[in-house]
Amino acid sequence: MTDPVRKHAFPEALLVEHAASGERLLRGIRYRWNTGEAQISWCDAAPADPRALEEEPVRAIAAARRNRPA
Repeated sequence: MTDPVRKHAFPEALLVEHAASGERLLRGIRYRWNTGEAQISWCDAAPADPRALEEEPVRAIAAARRNRPA
C-alpha cells in the first residue's frame, strides 16, 4: 500500500493595496504548494483590481521583524 502524496502550501507573498488614505489593505495571500503550483487566497469575496496590487514577500517581512529593535 502506498501513502497518498501529501501537499503542503507555504505563504510566499502578501497581496497589498495602498488606499488613498495611505493605509495598506491586505487583499490576499499567494501560496506555493510543494508540487510547484501557486494559489491565491483572497481575503474578500470579490478580488481587488490586479493592477492596484503589490506583492510583499513573506520572507522580507519576517526579516524586517527580526531586525527591528525591541
